[in-house]
Amino acid sequence: MIEITLKNCNSIDDGKITIINNGLNIKYGINGTGKSTIAKAILYTVEQPDNLKLLTQFKYKDGDSLPLVSGIDDIKSIMIFDENYINNFIFKKDEIIENSFDIFIKNDSYIKTEKEIDDFISGIKDEFEKNKELDELITNLNVISTSFGKKSTLKGIAKSSKFYKGLSKGNNLSEVPSEVIEYEKFIKNKKNTQWITWQSKGNEYLEIDNCCPFCTGDISSKTSKISKISEIYEPKSFEFLVNILDMLSEYGDYFNPSSREKLKSITQSRTNITKEEELVLKEVKDQIDIIIDKLISLKRLNHVSFTNDVKVNDKIKQLEINLDLLSHFKSERVENVISGLNNSLNEIKNKVNELQKKVGIHKNNIKKLVNKNKVDINNFLINAGYKYNVYFDDNANIKLKHIDSDLSITNGNQHLSYGEKNAFSMLLFMYECIAKNPDLIVLDDPISSFDKNKKYAIMKKLFNDKNSLKDKTVLMLTHDFEPIVDFFKIKKTNNIKNQAHLISTRKGLMEENKINEEDILTFMDVCDLNIERNENIIIKIIYLRRKHDAMNKQDNAYQLLSSVIHKRNEPQFKCDGELRPMLDPEIERAQEQIRNSIPNFNYKECIEIVSNDQVMIELFNNAKNDYEKLQLFRIITKLENVNNNVLHKYINETFHIENDHISQLDPHKYNLVPDFIIDECESIIKNK
Repeated sequence: MIEITLKNCNSIDDGKITIINNGLNIKYGINGTGKSTIAKAILYTVEQPDNLKLLTQFKYKDGDSLPLVSGIDDIKSIMIFDENYINNFIFKKDEIIENSFDIFIKNDSYIKTEKEIDDFISGIKDEFEKNKELDELITNLNVISTSFGKKSTLKGIAKSSKFYKGLSKGNNLSEVPSEVIEYEKFIKNKKNTQWITWQSKGNEYLEIDNCCPFCTGDISSKTSKISKISEIYEPKSFEFLVNILDMLSEYGDYFNPSSREKLKSITQSRTNITKEEELVLKEVKDQIDIIIDKLISLKRLNHVSFTNDVKVNDKIKQLEINLDLLSHFKSERVENVISGLNNSLNEIKNKVNELQKKVGIHKNNIKKLVNKNKVDINNFLINAGYKYNVYFDDNANIKLKHIDSDLSITNGNQHLSYGEKNAFSMLLFMYECIAKNPDLIVLDDPISSFDKNKKYAIMKKLFNDKNSLKDKTVLMLTHDFEPIVDFFKIKKTNNIKNQAHLISTRKGLMEENKINEEDILTFMDVCDLNIERNENIIIKIIYLRRKHDAMNKQDNAYQLLSSVIHKRNEPQFKCDGELRPMLDPEIERAQEQIRNSIPNFNYKECIEIVSNDQVMIELFNNAKNDYEKLQLFRIITKLENVNNNVLHKYINETFHIENDHISQLDPHKYNLVPDFIIDECESIIKNK
C-alpha cells in the first residue's frame, strides 16, 4: 500500500490518501476538494520536482512553507490523464496517435521473436562491425557512382553527369593541343583546375588594354593564344575531367583489369564518347548501384527486413553479391571485402527453414495483435454509440474512419466532437499505459464529460476487459458517483483490491473516508436511516419530506410536511402552482400517514419549533452534518434577504437534486457540502 502525504499544496494544508497496489483506487469528491492538486502534486514529485513550487499556497508566496509530498519514493514512473493530455492529443495525418506501432504491436512476445530473428542474422551485423573496409567500400563506390550521374538512362549515362560532361570534347589533358603547348606545365600541374578557372576569369581584362594585367608587358601578339585556352578547356568540364581521372587513379583497383582498361581507354580518348562507350559506362553505373543497394540493405538487415510477404530464402538470394554477374567489379579488392558477407549469408541459408519458421511466427503474431486490437477498439466504439471504426495499415499504424465511409480520416480534430475526442484520448491512453507499464496511472476526472451509458462503457473497457488497466495501480480522481455505484454495488469488479473513498477538505485539512458496498444506499434508505437515527423531529421531517419528494409522491402527507418546512400556521395544499387550505380530512389522513414514520408528529408543535428562530439556530449549530445544516438554513431563512446567488443556486439544487440519483451516500457519514457554502451559511446565521 502507498500512503501519500500532501502539505501546503494549493487548498490542501495537510492531507493523506492511500493507494492499494495493483488495483483501482477511486477518490470521489465534490468540486473544490483538491483532486487536480493531488494529481499535479504526485506528477511533479515523480517527474518534475522543480514544478512542485507551482502549487505554493498564496498565503505562503513569500516562500516560508513550500509544498511537500511524501510517501511516493517507490514510484519511478507515472502516466496521467487530464486536460493537458486531451489538449495535446493530436490526430496525426498518417495515424491516430504517434507511435501506434509501439503501443499496439510491440509487446513482450514481439520483442522476443524480434530478438530471435536478429540473432539468426547477427553474422551480417558482426561482419560490418569487424570489417571496417565494408563501410569504406560503400563510401568509395558512392563517389564512383556519383561521377556517372544520379541514374543511367536507357541508352547510357546521364548527359548531366560529371563523366559525360568531362569527356564531352575528349581528353585534352593527357596530350595538350599544339595551339596551347607552351602552357603545358600549367595545364598538367596539380593545381590545374584552379589555374584554368583563374585564366578563364582573366579573359575579361583583355579588352581593357594590350598589356598584361600583372606585369603590364605587351601581350597583343599572344591574345589569341590566351583566349584559345578557354575555348579548349572550359573550366567546369575541365574540372569534371580531372575529377574522373583522379577517381580512376584512386579507385581503379575496384574494377576488374579488363573493365579498368576499357574505362582508361574511354577517358584517354581525344574524341567525345561513342555510343558503344556509353553502353559500357551504363553497365558500370548499373552494376555499381546494384552493389551499393545490396551493401546498404545488408548493413540495415534486421527483423523488419522480413516483415513483408517475401520468403526468407528469396530475400537472402536477393542480398547475395554475385560478382560473376557483376563482372565490372570482379576484382581482388572487392572480392576480399565482400567475401565475409557472402559467407555469413551462406550460414543463414543453411538454417533458412528455422529462420522461415521464426519469421512466420513473427508475422502471425503481428496479424493476431492487429486483428485483436482492431476488434477490441471497434467493439467499444459500437457499445459506446460512436459511429467510427479503426483499422491498421500495412505498417500497423492505427487509422480512423467513419462507418459510412471507407476513407481514412486524416484530421480527427476537425471531424470529431469534444466528447468523441475525449473518448478516443481516454481509450488510446489506456493502450499506451499497457504498453509503457508505469508504476502509477492517474486519471484526473476522466469521464465527467460523458453521459451515463458512455461512462459505463468506458469504465468497463478500462477496468473489466481482459486487455485493460485491470490489476494495474490506478488512482482515479472524480466527482462522478456513478462509477462507484457501478463497480462496487451493481456490477462489482473481479479485483478484490479495488477500493473507493470519499475525499473531503475542511478548513484546509483533507481526509479520505472509505466507501464500502453497504455504504452505497438508495436515497430511500438514506432517508429511512436518518429518520430512525435522529432524535430531533424537525430533522426527521426534513428526511421524510425528501423521501416523498424522491418518490414524486405529493400526497396529503407531503403537503403537510411541506407546510411545516415553509412555516405555514395553517396547512396548505399546493396544486398546479396554486395554494389552498388543506381540509380537515386531508390533515387527518396526512398526520396518520406521517406518524407511521414519526410517531410523535404534531403539526402545531412542529410549527412552533420552526417559527422560533432561536430554537432553530441552536438546532443549526448542533447539527451533526453539513447536509442537515443546509436544510435547516433553508427553513430558517426561507432564502429571504440572502443575496449570495451562488448560495441560492447550491441550496436549491441540493434541495431537489436527489430525484436524479438512485444511489446516495449517507450525509451523516460522508461530508458532501463545500466549505464555502457552510461558511457562508454559518456567517449569515451568526448575524441573524
